[in-house]
Amino acid sequence: MDNRVVWLTGLSGAGKTTIALAAADRFGCEVLDGDTIRDFFSNTDFSREGRERHLLGVARMAKMISKHTPVLCSFITPYEDVRLKILEILPDNAVMAHVSTSLEVCEERDAKGLYAKARSGEISNFTGITDPF
Repeated sequence: MDNRVVWLTGLSGAGKTTIALAAADRFGCEVLDGDTIRDFFSNTDFSREGRERHLLGVARMAKMISKHTPVLCSFITPYEDVRLKILEILPDNAVMAHVSTSLEVCEERDAKGLYAKARSGEISNFTGITDPF
């Protein structure tokens, strides 16, 4: 695998992280994952603006890392206009792929109970429930 960026999108629980980690084991890639990378960015929240700011920062980081090793990015990335901005930042050989998993399956896989919390109103701006993909 050449030093490209592969960006996986999809709902929470779609399988993005599982795919990224399996590919990293096979090809020796760096993984930037939504569940872990947010700790590095303290100035973001889950508002639309906060998500955009966060994702564009991650895209810049992925571009920099890809100069040295392939990068797999695993992020919900719910907004089409932000996905297009990300592709403008990433190297020309970057690939963005949507992991298409039904909402029902994602809810079944939800070990953290996030979907239930979103449905009950405990979590706002939750993609697939109170925020669009």
